[in-house]
Amino acid sequence: MTWTRARAIGVAVSGISYYWHTYPTFVAECRARLRNVVGN
Repeated sequence: MTWTRARAIGVAVSGISYYWHTYPTFVAECRARLRNVVGN
């Protein structure tokens, strides 16, 4: 479970930083995933 959460966080953070200006829909999905994983 911990590795799965860590991977989800890593993918979301890298997706946000890489696609910030070019793919806002994916950034929104990544942010939602982060909120779900972190619990906020």
